[in-house]
Amino acid sequence: MEPSGQGNILRLLEKLHRLERVPSSILLHGAEGTGKLKIALGFAKGLLCHSSTPWGCGECKSCTSISRFEEELSQNREELKVYEDIKGKRVFVHLKGTHPDLILVPPHEGQIRIDQIRSLKDFLSTKPLLSKRKVVLIEAANLMNLQASNSLLKILEEPPNYANLLLTATSLSSLIPTVASRLFPVRIPPLSREELASKAQVRDRLTLSLAKGSLDRLKEFTDKARILKPFRDFPPESAEAALKLANAFEKLELEERLMALDILEEIIYNSLKENRINTCKASELLQRLGELRGALRRGVKGSLALLSFANMWR
Repeated sequence: MEPSGQGNILRLLEKLHRLERVPSSILLHGAEGTGKLKIALGFAKGLLCHSSTPWGCGECKSCTSISRFEEELSQNREELKVYEDIKGKRVFVHLKGTHPDLILVPPHEGQIRIDQIRSLKDFLSTKPLLSKRKVVLIEAANLMNLQASNSLLKILEEPPNYANLLLTATSLSSLIPTVASRLFPVRIPPLSREELASKAQVRDRLTLSLAKGSLDRLKEFTDKARILKPFRDFPPESAEAALKLANAFEKLELEERLMALDILEEIIYNSLKENRINTCKASELLQRLGELRGALRRGVKGSLALLSFANMWR
């Protein structure tokens, strides 16, 4: 299922809902920052809506409850944590708002564990209380350990007829084959520049291009805009300007330096498109930029490496 553009994906899910052909278990997979969890929550809202409106009517008790849950998730997940004591040990289980028929299973300490999945069996063993269905959201299902995956497999083999499981993951292949084979896969493509601009209210073309279709990546570049601003005017016009930029580069953290190099890479591609440099020069610069990235990760002095790169470009 790979229509192009998120709009097509949303229409596909809406059509399945209207035709009452929603698979019991769906996997939304795609790169980080493409809004998979937000789409899953929106789809869950429609599945639980009292008027069965795709993506929810926004007015019934079910929809308003899930809307509060979405808001709480974005503001403070800590308040939604639910724990269970298992053999005297407190184990993270799931996040839950006020809607009795919806829970979210997120990673805890970098993985999803078997106790988190086992708790779903108790949740699904009772019939819905507020809506006609129950929905389980499993966030970053690619982080399930093997025991958790095998436990989930038993649920996927015989889910209750009133249950829907919505999983998110980076890719279909990141799940064990036996689990992946029981899921209806829907690939969530990167957001287009227009979609990013609309969702994040960002208009700067370079920043939108650097985001590579990811809201998370867009936020990173937006948050670091002030310290990364000097690198947007590359290459420097003079040796003095190059030295000043190199000194500023040296003061950045490694992650910030790599982000600065992402900006330089985008500038190279833009320069090539606008015929300000030829293909041979662009290829040479990109190769050197790759070497610079590797050197930085090995601990090479950043200012000297950037100065050399600037001199090569000028």
